[in-house]
Amino acid sequence: MAENQPSQALKVPQVRVNPRIPFTEEEVSQILSQAKDDRELAFLMVLRYTGLRIGDASLLKVSQFTGDRIYLYTTKAGTPVSVVIPDSLCSLLKRIAPKGGYFFVRADSTSMHTCSDLWRRRIKIICKGLGISPAHAHRFRHTLAADLLLNGAGVEDVAAVLGNTPSIVQKHYSQWIAARQNKLDDMVKATWSKPKLKLVK
Repeated sequence: MAENQPSQALKVPQVRVNPRIPFTEEEVSQILSQAKDDRELAFLMVLRYTGLRIGDASLLKVSQFTGDRIYLYTTKAGTPVSVVIPDSLCSLLKRIAPKGGYFFVRADSTSMHTCSDLWRRRIKIICKGLGISPAHAHRFRHTLAADLLLNGAGVEDVAAVLGNTPSIVQKHYSQWIAARQNKLDDMVKATWSKPKLKLVK
């Protein structure tokens, strides 16, 4: 008879993927309305319209903004990201006086940890003041991903915009992929209500 093993009391860990919750349009408008200056408004808009992680956004360089788009290699994965941005954001970026070649450095330090932490703290203050929860800056990234999927973008397209792999997008945004499919299904069903064609003899 086998002796009892201490490991038998151990339970298999359960891995749970937290749902990615985007901001609503109203929440985004409320957050943007709380910006205290052009730099802060531009930063919030960069998060909203590019889906960049807060670390990459906080150290956005002037050289990474050309014409009507932002182009960079993400810090986390080193993947290239090229995203077109609205005219209103382009105008804001052109008005901002950069610090050492950076748009959004808030102190003397260009450490990603320091810069992103300062912006993360500011966004939490704004969200909590508005009663928006959870107060995470990463929700801007989820907002863009959900919008793209619901507007017909494929998984590969969203992955290219976010600088992720299609498998990561599939894993984290599956609920929005399903919502996109439901939207497409509704569009197809809407065609069923058209009058049937009558054959003319």
